[in-house]
Amino acid sequence: MKIKTLLSLFCLLFLYTAQSYAQTPPSAVTRVYRMDTRNSNVIFRPVEGGFSPAGTNDNIAEHVQVASFPNPGPPEEASIFVSTSASRDFAIHWGSDFLHGETFYVYEIRPTSNFYNAMSSLQALYNQTGNREYLTLIRAYEEQEEYAAREGIAVTQIVNAREFVYDPNTYRYVEGELRVNQDYEEEDTTVNPDPYIPVSQAPSTSHIIEPVTSCALNLDKFHFDHMMIRMSDKMDKYSFLKELKACHNSLLLNAFLNEIYL
Repeated sequence: MKIKTLLSLFCLLFLYTAQSYAQTPPSAVTRVYRMDTRNSNVIFRPVEGGFSPAGTNDNIAEHVQVASFPNPGPPEEASIFVSTSASRDFAIHWGSDFLHGETFYVYEIRPTSNFYNAMSSLQALYNQTGNREYLTLIRAYEEQEEYAAREGIAVTQIVNAREFVYDPNTYRYVEGELRVNQDYEEEDTTVNPDPYIPVSQAPSTSHIIEPVTSCALNLDKFHFDHMMIRMSDKMDKYSFLKELKACHNSLLLNAFLNEIYL
């Protein structure tokens, strides 16, 4: 009996430990990352440096979709948020999977209270409204681990920038120079633990954009072929990449049928 009790306690301890490691509380997020094609000569400028939002629209549901597949409109429609991720690995994959040989940079950033967990915000909106479209967005984009910075990111919050350069011989990106921001200011800050509740809330069904939809709208066959070579070793890590793979195969089949019957 004692042995069974001890085993039960051990299992409970294991499950508690596993759960606590699987979920990163907001207070533990002291660094976030952003992929950007602009180099540090632009981003590290003392005046007009940092990352500024494209507009004044605080609808975070629209932001999540537009940030993933940009199509900026007028300022009142463009997002008031700047996208970052708690995962450096994801920021690197985002650049290497969706740029076509262009050099990019991954910026390490110290977040402050204007950084909101995008998925927690969508979950809060679902809890408030019962609108299941928020759950659709969560399912589609949760792996991005996005923290959205309302009204932008100051240059003094940016720690450094890592360059990533495309190697045409291997169809892959390799790490380049690490550039340190001389104007960075170290402080003990973290993300906002609360969800962001915008004034304009409801996402329109006709405007829900999932990864497969974006594939069909934005990627031609040549670019997709080269992108799939680069992302082939990451399919098991991010489910949305599997969806893009399925889209890619559909594009190939469609092209094949067009060649035969048209």
